[in-house]
Amino acid sequence: MIGARDPICRRPVRNDTWYHVVAIHEQGYHRIYLDGELHDSVRHRFWTHPDQPIHIGRKGTGEPYFFFRGDIDDIRLYNRALRDEEIRALFEEGGWRPATASDPTAADPLTGRWGRYGVVVLDLRYDGSHAVTGRIMARDPGYLAPIREGKFERSTGALHLEGIASHPDDGSPVPYVIEGRLLDREITVAATFKLKDHIHSGNYILTKEGARGGWWKNSRLRWRLRRLIKNR
Repeated sequence: MIGARDPICRRPVRNDTWYHVVAIHEQGYHRIYLDGELHDSVRHRFWTHPDQPIHIGRKGTGEPYFFFRGDIDDIRLYNRALRDEEIRALFEEGGWRPATASDPTAADPLTGRWGRYGVVVLDLRYDGSHAVTGRIMARDPGYLAPIREGKFERSTGALHLEGIASHPDDGSPVPYVIEGRLLDREITVAATFKLKDHIHSGNYILTKEGARGGWWKNSRLRWRLRRLIKNR
């Protein structure tokens, strides 16, 4: 979207698999549902134009290769916003059921370091019930902030983290919220940091393998040197 991030699916999407997707705009919010469950909500206006057609399977702007690669079936348009229970009922038409989010027999699917490109983004500890503690990366590698409140639902793979980080530049408090989902050894997250003058948000896919980068990739010194060289 223009002026805001796109709503995202908070679990990996696999090839050769059918998914049920619902997109809704209501009272200033864009919401996306996958397989009957709400995955993300973003507040932003709904851009319309009388000469702009509805594009299905491609982006509405002029990029020549921005097309959906796959099959699309059973498209439905409504003149009102569907309720959560209606979306769930649509997904379950014909006996469809969601896949298990995580292996219920696994001793602990969450505890450990999660990251990408060798950088640790989440360092989590799961108590086996619902509570999650640990630390999250606050913008730069090596700057880790404590998790004030963390929850994990094994049945769905849903992860919620929140707390207050210190800004790496001036130490000012930065409240943050991270929403994610664990599926097939990957965590798909949407992170929001409330800075003094704006809100920063981003979407990431994290794995335990992606966090294996060694002390140098996760050191404050490396990041400071990189920023100094870049700003020269």
